[in-house]
Amino acid sequence: MTTKTSAAKALPAHRWLELPERGTPLSLRLSGWVALHIGRWAARLLLYPVALYFVISARAARRASREYLSGVLARRVRWWHVLRHFYFFAATILDRVYLLRGEFEQFTLTLNGREILHRQIDSGKGCILLGAHLGSFEILRTIGVTQQHFPLKVLMDTAHNENITRFLDALNPNIAETVIAPDRPDTLLRVKESLEAGFLIGMLGDRVVSGDKATRCQFLGAPATFPAGPILLAGIMHCPIILFFGVYRGGNRYEIFLEQFAEEIALPRDQRAQEIHRWTQCYVDRLEHYARLAPYNWFNFYPFWDGAAAGERSTIDQMQIRALIPHSGSMCLLECVIEWDDRSIVCTSNTHRDLLNPLRRDGQLAGVHALEYGAQAAAVHGGLRARAAGATAAPGYVAALRDARLHVSRLDEIDSPLEVRAIRLFGDQANTVYECRISTGDTLIAEGRVTIMPR
Repeated sequence: MTTKTSAAKALPAHRWLELPERGTPLSLRLSGWVALHIGRWAARLLLYPVALYFVISARAARRASREYLSGVLARRVRWWHVLRHFYFFAATILDRVYLLRGEFEQFTLTLNGREILHRQIDSGKGCILLGAHLGSFEILRTIGVTQQHFPLKVLMDTAHNENITRFLDALNPNIAETVIAPDRPDTLLRVKESLEAGFLIGMLGDRVVSGDKATRCQFLGAPATFPAGPILLAGIMHCPIILFFGVYRGGNRYEIFLEQFAEEIALPRDQRAQEIHRWTQCYVDRLEHYARLAPYNWFNFYPFWDGAAAGERSTIDQMQIRALIPHSGSMCLLECVIEWDDRSIVCTSNTHRDLLNPLRRDGQLAGVHALEYGAQAAAVHGGLRARAAGATAAPGYVAALRDARLHVSRLDEIDSPLEVRAIRLFGDQANTVYECRISTGDTLIAEGRVTIMPR
């Protein structure tokens, strides 16, 4: 999970662009005729054999569904789980037909966070409305534009899945006119003008397009690549971000969630990559929350997690950690490495609650010792990098600690596990500088930079 933003052409994350479109113009017209002339009940019945057909024939999508569901459900995935997953996807596509035609009476809608959206619109200032391929973005776009008259534009790639896009656009040309193509020479200018005019700019932040800047984040327990574009755009435009998720609850029920994500994104030049990663990870954390809330609403049917990182998903236990660093016995504070790559490492630990922790004084573990956890994570990272290169890391020591900030006074009062991140900023073997961040849940405990030098 590196903080470096890189071009997506070097990553596997744009594999969704390689997937062929399955729907032909004829099949789409036939489905549309059934939906519009016989009714939603009949069309929904047809979705079951359609979903079953894709379970049987769409091997890659079936495999991607199982991979996702095994992570989000945390149990063995059966074929009927995959069938339900495909059915939910098909149901939201079908409902787009009725939403685009303005047949809102067919649906029961719950809107959470309505005041956030109205407050932003009333301010007269534009913002980014950031969602994902989770549930239905159409539910807000159609209701907002046709019923509530929200000032809304959408950054959307219409080149992929051209048949279904053309079919749906024909149902409501006014909605189609809200689209801003993301790959045009005047895209940024149109976005800037729309924001200045008070428009909400809708975009989805979970798919990388070839050539896009991207960053790797932790999602459902494994590293995955996400686009840096939404955060970069908000930083350039100095505009707020509101999160949006339109969850399909089954039957005719939808639930919209709106969250105030950021009033403004600041990306200082010397910390740009780190800040992009930090904000993107915050977005991914909220995406994971809603994926667990509505697990069958995830509609990315391609290999989402980084294939090159498959080995990184296997955790490294404390016994292996002790073989990598000079700390022995109870002075080895880290318990597990859950993820690492050439630039960063993520570890977890519960030793701060151990009464025998050797750093305790008078039964208490001071907050300053969180930085020792960070330094050990940096040492483990150096050991793993050396091992991957077929060598052994030379013994080192912490030569400097800079920009240290403590946000708690005691660690022993924290009931949940510590998450320890160390990010290699520069250096290789000598004078290596790491940025360390120690947190629990969404709470930052300590942060700082350590310089490691060989003995």
